[in-house]
Amino acid sequence: MKLRRIKAVFKKQIMNMSQNGGILMQFFLYPVITGVMVLVQPVDAVFAKVSLVMTMATMFTGMMPIMTVNSIISEDKWGNSLRMLIMSTVKPPEYLIGITAYILFVSLVSSLVFGLIGGFGGFALLLFVGIIMSGIITTLILGSAMAIQGARKAGTGTLITIVSLLNGILPVLGMSNQAIANVSKYWYTQQIRELMGDLYGNYFGNLWYRFIIIGANFVVFLILFMISYKSNRFYGEK
Repeated sequence: MKLRRIKAVFKKQIMNMSQNGGILMQFFLYPVITGVMVLVQPVDAVFAKVSLVMTMATMFTGMMPIMTVNSIISEDKWGNSLRMLIMSTVKPPEYLIGITAYILFVSLVSSLVFGLIGGFGGFALLLFVGIIMSGIITTLILGSAMAIQGARKAGTGTLITIVSLLNGILPVLGMSNQAIANVSKYWYTQQIRELMGDLYGNYFGNLWYRFIIIGANFVVFLILFMISYKSNRFYGEK
Protein backbone atom coordinates (compact mmCIF):
# COMPACT_ATOMS: atom_id res chain seq x y z
CA MET A 1 0.00 0.00 0.00
CA LYS A 2 1.53 3.31 -1.15
CA LEU A 3 0.90 6.63 0.59
CA ARG A 4 1.32 8.60 -2.65
CA ARG A 5 -1.55 6.73 -4.28
CA ILE A 6 -3.78 7.35 -1.25
CA LYS A 7 -2.84 11.04 -1.36
CA ALA A 8 -3.68 11.19 -5.07
CA VAL A 9 -7.18 9.78 -4.48
CA PHE A 10 -7.63 12.00 -1.40
CA LYS A 11 -6.65 15.18 -3.30
CA LYS A 12 -9.06 14.28 -6.09
CA GLN A 13 -11.78 13.83 -3.49
CA ILE A 14 -11.04 17.18 -1.82
CA MET A 15 -11.36 18.92 -5.19
CA ASN A 16 -14.66 17.19 -5.90
CA MET A 17 -16.11 17.94 -2.46
CA SER A 18 -15.05 21.60 -2.62
CA GLN A 19 -17.31 21.95 -5.66
CA ASN A 20 -20.27 20.34 -3.89
CA GLY A 21 -20.98 22.10 -0.61
CA GLY A 22 -24.38 20.40 -0.35
CA ILE A 23 -22.81 17.13 0.78
CA LEU A 24 -20.87 18.92 3.51
CA MET A 25 -24.02 20.66 4.76
CA GLN A 26 -25.86 17.33 5.00
CA PHE A 27 -23.35 16.09 7.58
CA PHE A 28 -24.31 18.90 9.94
CA LEU A 29 -28.05 18.63 9.27
CA TYR A 30 -28.53 15.72 11.70
CA PRO A 31 -26.78 17.43 14.66
CA VAL A 32 -28.64 20.69 13.99
CA ILE A 33 -32.03 18.93 13.91
CA THR A 34 -31.10 17.02 17.06
CA GLY A 35 -30.13 20.24 18.84
CA VAL A 36 -33.42 21.90 17.94
CA MET A 37 -35.44 18.87 19.07
CA VAL A 38 -33.57 18.73 22.37
CA LEU A 39 -34.11 22.44 22.98
CA VAL A 40 -37.89 22.19 22.62
CA GLN A 41 -38.10 19.37 25.16
CA PRO A 42 -39.11 20.23 28.75
CA VAL A 43 -36.18 20.94 31.06
CA ASP A 44 -36.86 17.85 33.20
CA ALA A 45 -37.36 15.49 30.21
CA VAL A 46 -33.91 13.96 30.59
CA PHE A 47 -34.83 10.52 29.25
CA ALA A 48 -36.52 12.00 26.17
CA LYS A 49 -33.43 14.10 25.39
CA VAL A 50 -31.10 11.14 25.80
CA SER A 51 -33.31 8.99 23.58
CA LEU A 52 -33.38 11.70 20.89
CA VAL A 53 -29.61 12.02 20.83
CA MET A 54 -29.12 8.24 20.67
CA THR A 55 -31.72 7.82 17.93
CA MET A 56 -30.47 10.66 15.73
CA ALA A 57 -26.82 9.70 16.22
CA THR A 58 -27.61 6.10 15.26
CA MET A 59 -29.51 7.20 12.15
CA PHE A 60 -26.64 9.51 11.20
CA THR A 61 -24.15 6.67 11.65
CA GLY A 62 -26.13 4.16 9.62
CA MET A 63 -27.44 6.38 6.81
CA MET A 64 -25.32 9.40 6.01
CA PRO A 65 -22.02 7.65 5.11
CA ILE A 66 -23.76 5.24 2.71
CA MET A 67 -25.45 8.00 0.76
CA THR A 68 -22.29 10.12 0.65
CA VAL A 69 -19.90 7.40 -0.46
CA ASN A 70 -22.43 6.22 -3.04
CA SER A 71 -22.53 9.74 -4.46
CA ILE A 72 -18.72 9.84 -4.58
CA ILE A 73 -18.30 6.48 -6.29
CA SER A 74 -21.14 7.16 -8.73
CA GLU A 75 -19.46 10.42 -9.70
CA ASP A 76 -16.15 8.59 -10.16
CA LYS A 77 -17.93 6.01 -12.30
CA TRP A 78 -19.65 8.43 -14.66
CA GLY A 79 -16.56 10.61 -14.88
CA ASN A 80 -14.49 7.53 -15.80
CA SER A 81 -12.27 8.12 -12.75
CA LEU A 82 -13.33 4.84 -11.13
CA ARG A 83 -12.52 2.80 -14.22
CA MET A 84 -9.08 4.38 -14.54
CA LEU A 85 -8.31 3.89 -10.86
CA ILE A 86 -9.42 0.26 -10.77
CA MET A 87 -7.54 -0.62 -13.96
CA SER A 88 -4.41 1.19 -12.73
CA THR A 89 -2.18 0.27 -9.80
CA VAL A 90 -4.48 1.72 -7.14
CA LYS A 91 -5.31 -1.10 -4.72
CA PRO A 92 -8.68 -1.53 -2.93
CA PRO A 93 -7.46 -0.30 0.51
CA GLU A 94 -5.79 2.72 -1.11
CA TYR A 95 -8.97 3.75 -2.91
CA LEU A 96 -11.08 3.12 0.20
CA ILE A 97 -8.85 5.22 2.48
CA GLY A 98 -8.52 7.95 -0.13
CA ILE A 99 -12.25 8.49 -0.65
CA THR A 100 -13.29 8.06 2.99
CA ALA A 101 -10.63 10.15 4.78
CA TYR A 102 -12.49 13.41 4.15
CA ILE A 103 -15.82 11.86 5.18
CA LEU A 104 -14.27 10.58 8.40
CA PHE A 105 -12.98 14.04 9.27
CA VAL A 106 -16.38 15.70 8.73
CA SER A 107 -18.07 12.85 10.62
CA LEU A 108 -15.68 13.39 13.52
CA VAL A 109 -16.80 17.01 13.82
CA SER A 110 -20.48 15.99 13.65
CA SER A 111 -19.91 13.31 16.30
CA LEU A 112 -18.40 15.89 18.64
CA VAL A 113 -21.49 18.06 18.20
CA PHE A 114 -23.75 15.08 18.98
CA GLY A 115 -21.74 14.39 22.12
CA LEU A 116 -21.95 17.97 23.31
CA ILE A 117 -25.71 18.02 22.71
CA GLY A 118 -25.93 14.79 24.68
CA GLY A 119 -24.24 16.44 27.65
CA PHE A 120 -20.93 14.58 27.49
CA GLY A 121 -17.60 16.10 28.38
CA GLY A 122 -14.01 15.04 28.93
CA PHE A 123 -13.23 11.33 28.62
CA ALA A 124 -16.92 10.40 28.26
CA LEU A 125 -17.12 12.65 25.19
CA LEU A 126 -14.12 10.87 23.66
CA LEU A 127 -15.78 7.51 24.28
CA PHE A 128 -19.03 8.70 22.72
CA VAL A 129 -17.21 9.99 19.63
CA GLY A 130 -15.24 6.72 19.42
CA ILE A 131 -18.47 4.70 19.45
CA ILE A 132 -19.98 6.74 16.62
CA MET A 133 -16.77 6.69 14.57
CA SER A 134 -16.50 2.90 14.81
CA GLY A 135 -19.99 2.75 13.31
CA ILE A 136 -19.15 5.37 10.67
CA ILE A 137 -16.12 3.40 9.49
CA THR A 138 -18.17 0.20 9.25
CA THR A 139 -20.94 2.00 7.37
CA LEU A 140 -18.45 3.52 4.91
CA ILE A 141 -17.12 0.09 4.01
CA LEU A 142 -20.65 -1.27 3.54
CA GLY A 143 -21.60 1.73 1.39
CA SER A 144 -18.41 1.48 -0.68
CA ALA A 145 -18.99 -2.20 -1.40
CA MET A 146 -22.60 -1.57 -2.47
CA ALA A 147 -21.72 1.49 -4.55
CA ILE A 148 -18.92 -0.19 -6.49
CA GLN A 149 -20.98 -3.34 -7.03
CA GLY A 150 -23.84 -1.23 -8.37
CA ALA A 151 -21.67 1.22 -10.32
CA ARG A 152 -22.14 -0.70 -13.55
CA LYS A 153 -25.86 -1.26 -13.10
CA ALA A 154 -28.61 1.28 -13.71
CA GLY A 155 -31.26 1.85 -11.08
CA THR A 156 -29.25 0.74 -8.05
CA GLY A 157 -29.52 4.16 -6.40
CA THR A 158 -33.03 3.35 -5.11
CA LEU A 159 -31.84 0.05 -3.59
CA ILE A 160 -28.93 1.76 -1.87
CA THR A 161 -31.31 4.40 -0.47
CA ILE A 162 -33.60 1.69 0.93
CA VAL A 163 -30.67 -0.15 2.51
CA SER A 164 -29.44 3.12 3.99
CA LEU A 165 -32.83 3.84 5.57
CA LEU A 166 -33.12 0.32 6.99
CA ASN A 167 -29.59 0.53 8.32
CA GLY A 168 -30.44 3.68 10.24
CA ILE A 169 -33.90 2.84 11.55
CA LEU A 170 -33.47 -0.91 12.26
CA PRO A 171 -32.35 -0.29 15.87
CA VAL A 172 -35.33 2.03 16.41
CA LEU A 173 -37.74 -0.59 15.04
CA GLY A 174 -36.13 -3.21 17.27
CA MET A 175 -37.05 -1.17 20.33
CA SER A 176 -40.77 -1.67 19.70
CA ASN A 177 -40.77 -5.14 18.13
CA GLN A 178 -39.12 -8.14 19.75
CA ALA A 179 -39.07 -10.17 16.52
CA ILE A 180 -37.06 -7.42 14.81
CA ALA A 181 -34.84 -7.07 17.89
CA ASN A 182 -33.96 -10.76 17.70
CA VAL A 183 -32.50 -10.12 14.24
CA SER A 184 -31.16 -6.58 14.68
CA LYS A 185 -29.00 -7.59 17.64
CA TYR A 186 -26.61 -9.17 15.13
CA TRP A 187 -26.39 -5.93 13.14
CA TYR A 188 -23.75 -3.36 13.97
CA THR A 189 -25.98 -0.27 14.14
CA GLN A 190 -28.00 -1.95 16.88
CA GLN A 191 -24.83 -2.51 18.87
CA ILE A 192 -23.71 1.09 18.27
CA ARG A 193 -26.96 2.30 19.83
CA GLU A 194 -26.58 -0.16 22.71
CA LEU A 195 -23.05 1.10 23.36
CA MET A 196 -24.39 4.65 23.57
CA GLY A 197 -26.95 3.45 26.11
CA ASP A 198 -24.21 1.66 28.06
CA LEU A 199 -22.22 4.88 28.17
CA TYR A 200 -25.20 6.88 29.44
CA GLY A 201 -25.90 4.25 32.10
CA ASN A 202 -22.24 3.61 32.97
CA TYR A 203 -22.77 -0.10 32.27
CA PHE A 204 -20.38 -2.07 30.08
CA GLY A 205 -21.20 -5.64 30.98
CA ASN A 206 -21.72 -6.66 27.34
CA LEU A 207 -18.81 -4.64 25.95
CA TRP A 208 -16.92 -7.50 24.31
CA TYR A 209 -20.08 -9.01 22.84
CA ARG A 210 -20.99 -5.70 21.22
CA PHE A 211 -17.55 -5.17 19.71
CA ILE A 212 -17.46 -8.76 18.44
CA ILE A 213 -20.71 -8.12 16.53
CA ILE A 214 -19.42 -4.81 15.16
CA GLY A 215 -16.08 -6.39 14.24
CA ALA A 216 -17.75 -9.32 12.47
CA ASN A 217 -19.88 -6.93 10.40
CA PHE A 218 -16.76 -4.90 9.61
CA VAL A 219 -14.84 -7.94 8.33
CA VAL A 220 -17.73 -9.14 6.16
CA PHE A 221 -18.21 -5.69 4.61
CA LEU A 222 -14.47 -5.32 3.98
CA ILE A 223 -14.37 -8.66 2.15
CA LEU A 224 -17.39 -7.62 0.06
CA PHE A 225 -15.70 -4.32 -0.79
CA MET A 226 -12.48 -5.99 -1.96
CA ILE A 227 -14.42 -8.50 -4.05
CA SER A 228 -16.53 -5.73 -5.59
CA TYR A 229 -13.49 -3.57 -6.35
CA LYS A 230 -11.57 -6.38 -8.02
CA SER A 231 -14.50 -7.83 -9.96
CA ASN A 232 -15.90 -4.58 -11.39
CA ARG A 233 -13.25 -3.61 -13.89
CA PHE A 234 -15.79 -2.44 -16.49
CA TYR A 235 -14.20 -4.33 -19.35
CA GLY A 236 -15.83 -3.50 -22.64
CA GLU A 237 -17.47 -0.32 -21.33
CA LYS A 238 -17.06 2.92 -23.19
